[in-house]
Amino acid sequence: MKFFVILLALLALAYLILRPLLKTNKTHNGIEEMQECACCGVYVSVNESFLSNGKYFCSKECLQKGAR
Repeated sequence: MKFFVILLALLALAYLILRPLLKTNKTHNGIEEMQECACCGVYVSVNESFLSNGKYFCSKECLQKGAR
């Protein structure tokens, strides 16, 4: 019986210590730079945009329209 009480206390302690650490991994702390599409005006992440001649585009379609 004493073994189960100690085991339960250790598990509860481990849960209390690990719980905040697991929550911080789920949050998105990075801030992404956004740029306006030169063709349609939609804001898009720099990582997901298409860059041509110093201008950002949200899609290949806008890139083709803006290149004209």
